[in-house]
Amino acid sequence: SESLMSYIEYNSIALLFFVCRLTEYLHFVGRVKILTSTIARSLEDITYFLIMLMILLMGFAGMINIVFSESNPKFRTFGDSLVSCLLMQIGEFDIREMQKGFPCTCLLYTSPSPRDRQKSRMPSSACKKKKKKKK
Repeated sequence: SESLMSYIEYNSIALLFFVCRLTEYLHFVGRVKILTSTIARSLEDITYFLIMLMILLMGFAGMINIVFSESNPKFRTFGDSLVSCLLMQIGEFDIREMQKGFPCTCLLYTSPSPRDRQKSRMPSSACKKKKKKKK
């Protein structure tokens, strides 16, 4: 399975280079020329945006590592937290695991999703349950 993942990664990189080369050869086609010139003009802005996005993601991963590292094994190291943050951005995480350690703090990292109206992702109910148990 690890060799399959490496194979997929290498093919993805090769495909990216292929597409870059293809756009270079198709530069004489009008619409492709417009696309490549637009990307070339906006490359500096795209670079700054990606740098800011990475800074925010690193900060977010660092905070989630500090808050949840004791209670959740997915956030034990900074690298694990970074991968978990990326997976959280695409919706691949279990809210109940995060609620185990700090149910109210998990509000900082999750929010209700309009597509999940039937499932409650809001941890406010978990906060109430935790308070009731302490009494």
